[in-house]
Amino acid sequence: MLQNQYDIVHIHYSYGRDLFRLPLEDITKIIVSDVTPIIHEVLKNHQYQELVKYCIQTTGDLAR
Repeated sequence: MLQNQYDIVHIHYSYGRDLFRLPLEDITKIIVSDVTPIIHEVLKNHQYQELVKYCIQTTGDLAR
C-alpha cells in the first residue's frame, strides 16, 4: 500500500476482557463510537477520492 502512495491510518485501542463478554451488537457500538471521531478528523483534514478498506483485529490474548 505504501509503495502505491496510499495513506494508511492505524487506530489502536485496548479493551478489557469484559467488553468481549458483551453481545456482539454492543461491542460493535462501542468500537464504532471510539473510531468514528478519528475517521471524521482524518476526512476533515484530507480530501480523498475513495477509501479502500478498513480492518478490525483483536489479539489472541482477549480470547482467554
